[in-house]
Amino acid sequence: MKSEDEDRVMAAADLTGRTGATSFEVGYLHGVSVVTATWQRNDVLLGRCVPSVLVQDWPHEHIIVSDGPDEHLADFAWPSSVRYEQLPVHEPGRHWGHLARARALELACGDFIAYLDDDDAWEPEHLRVLARALLADDEAGFVFSRALVHLTSGVVRIGDGRPAHGRVQTSMLMHRREVLEVAGWGLAHPAEDWELVRSWLDAGIGYVSADAVTVHHYPSVPADPANVSIVSFTPPTQS
Repeated sequence: MKSEDEDRVMAAADLTGRTGATSFEVGYLHGVSVVTATWQRNDVLLGRCVPSVLVQDWPHEHIIVSDGPDEHLADFAWPSSVRYEQLPVHEPGRHWGHLARARALELACGDFIAYLDDDDAWEPEHLRVLARALLADDEAGFVFSRALVHLTSGVVRIGDGRPAHGRVQTSMLMHRREVLEVAGWGLAHPAEDWELVRSWLDAGIGYVSADAVTVHHYPSVPADPANVSIVSFTPPTQS
């Protein structure tokens, strides 16, 4: 018998007709490998993250790796565009998600790599907007968009086009796979996404900024933006 989570995920896939329509195929030019590391946050992973990838209108594969054994996810009926693995052992206290992300990158076959945190979500055009931005600039090794951060105190916008600490978040990034040969994710970074971007900039890798809000970020620990001085928040435009 299917679980409620399976029904919800498959309903999203059926709604768009994309259980396989935009599935990544090895050798597909400019396909995107979407990487998600997860651990015991199945409610947001299955209720928010996965459905937002299923509705993307650019060829992709979604690689999800659990940071340890998860019986529920191991037996889950995944859509055909999702590839799921889990690490054999969860080691409390280790750098969370690093090994799971590294394993997902080993499995990735796309020309481009994008990341989606397990508790975040994308707008349906996210992959298309970022992939086209990279294709339009041969000198760019990576691209980032904008995000809305959903806090208990309200919604704020992050990103102003400048690659700086607090203005680039993991789920906003897409890069050409070869830039990881120049600099990759590290264990010692307190702000991993920014340190990764900074290492690319230091190596002279070009970038392009996509002026579009395509990411919804949900901080695990709600914060008051008035107290986050290192982040440049711009209020969202009212429609």
